[in-house]
Amino acid sequence: MFCLFIHLSLSFLFPAASPANQGVPLRVNGLEKHSAYLKIHLDLTVPVLEVLWLFKPKEKEVRLADFQKPHFEIRFPQFHNRLEPLDSGTTLRISDLRMEDSGIYTAAISYTDQETKRLTFNLTVYANQDVPKEVDGLEQHSVCLQNDLDLTVPVLEVLWLFKTKEREVRLAYFRKPHFEIRFPQFHNRLEPLDSGTTLRISDLRMEDSGIYTAAITYTDEETKRLTFNLTVYEPVPTPHIWIEGKKQTTEWCNFTARCSVKNNDSALTFTWINKPNKTEYLAFSNGTVVASVESPTSDKEFHCLLENPVDQKNASIHVQTICSTPVSGELQRYYLWFIPLFLIILIALLVWLAVARKKRKKIYNRKSSHETKTTHSLGFDNHSETEYMPHSNPQETQYIIVGASPQSQSSSIPEVQRQYLQNPKLETIYTTIRS
Repeated sequence: MFCLFIHLSLSFLFPAASPANQGVPLRVNGLEKHSAYLKIHLDLTVPVLEVLWLFKPKEKEVRLADFQKPHFEIRFPQFHNRLEPLDSGTTLRISDLRMEDSGIYTAAISYTDQETKRLTFNLTVYANQDVPKEVDGLEQHSVCLQNDLDLTVPVLEVLWLFKTKEREVRLAYFRKPHFEIRFPQFHNRLEPLDSGTTLRISDLRMEDSGIYTAAITYTDEETKRLTFNLTVYEPVPTPHIWIEGKKQTTEWCNFTARCSVKNNDSALTFTWINKPNKTEYLAFSNGTVVASVESPTSDKEFHCLLENPVDQKNASIHVQTICSTPVSGELQRYYLWFIPLFLIILIALLVWLAVARKKRKKIYNRKSSHETKTTHSLGFDNHSETEYMPHSNPQETQYIIVGASPQSQSSSIPEVQRQYLQNPKLETIYTTIRS
């Protein structure tokens, strides 16, 4: 049987962000009466001006040492003649370690360009035992507490101990073929491997973090102690990207991208990567990066990588989506002039159409009135083609004159009818017969 523990990690072209950016101190383990190095890889292309080292044991923070090339001064008597500066003072070597040297160490670095950085280390000094092996696990996953041992001599028994922040308890006991879990918190979640010297913990919980010790007894009565420092991490949440302060022209585009998550876990680290050339941007502790793009239409992609020691998530943005090509200044001014001018022309056209319609209506009404007057002057009714003779006596026989239609009154009235209308006493065949 075997157990495989996978630790997710990434390698970048640029140095990793400092622990100050990571939000958690870099863990360093040391053995009593040996040496320890407080060191992290930095890009020292910019010269270091000075470094101030601080030390915080359990109670308060004190000034440990000052470095300003070529001078180095130890300020805390506990470390007299036991400190040595390396890498322009950014690395500190502590020799002849003591138990009381455990604590938090901080390096405040100032560069000649006035930039500053803070590096933080958590040093733990162990006595009379091996340095604990650091093991990282992901919540609800499995992890193996395993160490390389020479098992040519058979194992007689193994006692596993678990130490939380409060106390140390008996976790499990192995004596082939029996295995007994002694602590209820791990019920049905432990499995012994390699004759009990390896312990597999399944369905990890946050409260499983702590110090695990395996006290191994061989059949030749030799004993060995293996110590593990297990840290359980929550899964990394999916990051969200916010764009702020965008300014752009047709030639360049500047914007601030903020990568954030809802929960504030100090173990999370933010890293920005620009693809396709994979240039890495060191983000601030809140995941903010300021980007400047020379060509807004370029197909560049920015990735925000969010990770802890065992898990990672990422989100991405495209420059073309953020920096859409803006309208040029001249074209904007053209639009500003064109829209009001178009509205003025449209209003003028509507007014002209209204006035023209009104004039046309007046002309039509005037023409209709004139035609009505002309019809009445000829003695015709507009609604009939028959006209009674004027001054007729109701006692006498009435005769009618059949007139022409009003449409042809001016041109087709018979000559006799016209003369009669002009002189009603004109003698006609009708008057002769009548008399």
